[in-house]
Amino acid sequence: MARPDQSLLKWLPTELLLIIIRFSYEPVALTQRGAEETSPSSYSIRHIRSLSLVSWGLRQLCLPFLFSSLKFTDAQHQELWLLEAKCTEDPTFAGFVRRLNLADIYEPCEILPSLVARLNSLQWLDLDADLIDGNLLATVNLHPTLETVAVCDTDLHTLATLVSSTSLPFSKILIYSAKIYYSLTLESPALYSVMSRRPRLAHLIVRGEHNIKAGPGALSMLGLEILDIGVYSQPHSPMSWLPAFVSRHERLHTITFSGHSDASWRHNPDILFPSQFGDAVESECLGRSVVLNAFSISRTALSSSIDDWQVVELAININKALGLSGLRIASSLAPHLTSVSIGMDRSSPIPVDDLVSALCCFPALRNLDLRSVYYRLRFAANAPWALPSSNTGPMISECMIADAAFRWIAARVAERTATLDLLHLTERGYEGEGRLRHLWRLNATYRVQRKPNGIEFIGTPTFVMADRFASHVLPVE
Repeated sequence: MARPDQSLLKWLPTELLLIIIRFSYEPVALTQRGAEETSPSSYSIRHIRSLSLVSWGLRQLCLPFLFSSLKFTDAQHQELWLLEAKCTEDPTFAGFVRRLNLADIYEPCEILPSLVARLNSLQWLDLDADLIDGNLLATVNLHPTLETVAVCDTDLHTLATLVSSTSLPFSKILIYSAKIYYSLTLESPALYSVMSRRPRLAHLIVRGEHNIKAGPGALSMLGLEILDIGVYSQPHSPMSWLPAFVSRHERLHTITFSGHSDASWRHNPDILFPSQFGDAVESECLGRSVVLNAFSISRTALSSSIDDWQVVELAININKALGLSGLRIASSLAPHLTSVSIGMDRSSPIPVDDLVSALCCFPALRNLDLRSVYYRLRFAANAPWALPSSNTGPMISECMIADAAFRWIAARVAERTATLDLLHLTERGYEGEGRLRHLWRLNATYRVQRKPNGIEFIGTPTFVMADRFASHVLPVE
């Protein structure tokens, strides 16, 4: 069939061309909630670039999309001078740039205040926290369209230093995450001094018995969306401060609890799931065959108190086949679970059919994470999965077989759980003996795609294996 003549596009009305360009520009990402969701993918940029080569008129329409989001690395920091010169010469071009990512630039760059001021439509700036000084902060605060300067400053050391050198507010600064542990505690003056300048904080990580017992007091953190609390020592105190903290942070939508065991959370009457799960495990005499590592609760539209939040994420370890009953218990207690992570690091053999049946208990499952499962699977004489015919040969790595096994399991689950969307696989092992013994690793994220002729997995797995197998590895569709 003859290839369509792209030059015919130039005769289309401008309004229709813009619709085509915007459709091609739509971001496509496999990530969870995060800044990358708002950035165009390289796939969409290639489409726009191809369209821009058709004619001069199409190129003019494509320019705002091609340059709306720019990223520079540390090796490219000298190119910022070229960008500043272009924006000085052509203010219209400067108006195309709406997002600028400089998070990977670590060398001091004195041109930044001038560059930011010339980008007259800039809305979002990703920056290494060490590059912010009083001069740049003043430029940011006066910028008419810039809403967010996103930084990584986990221990808040850089921003705490900035507090002592300027009295300007931090209202446009978004801190991706802050970790409360040893050097930075909930009682640290540095935390209070930074938060008094009113930056936004997206993700707060709290570790340590002292911090969990003390709580944040009356401290408020603007824009807080995710709270991650981890307990890794016994005993620990109930978090009586948590309900009041939640009521002060209306944008807080997810709280993750992690620790050595579900017993870490039984002291908290406002968090019902771990107690209910632990009691059910004990009543069925499952013992340590299943261990609750972490769980997340999510605010619902109608929830007024924390005990109305829904359990949406679960991470457990299964140590014996008996522990699969823990998945059924979890699904009955938390029917809204959307993400399940399963590890079997020290597990005894588990029948693969029983694993598939247990995974099908979650009616709302979207994300499935399997870790160290492959060597614990038990099946009849012949494995129910097979490699694609294109990958068969005399030298097949165990890594490839593990990938085929995981995709077979996911396909069985997807057939019975219509909501499954993402599959993440992590596995490692050894093959060969003596000097030929080699460690292999598998890490992959697949998107589940349902088609009339069956279920397909879209993704690019990472295989690390011995050189003698590498020549037989073909791309996975």
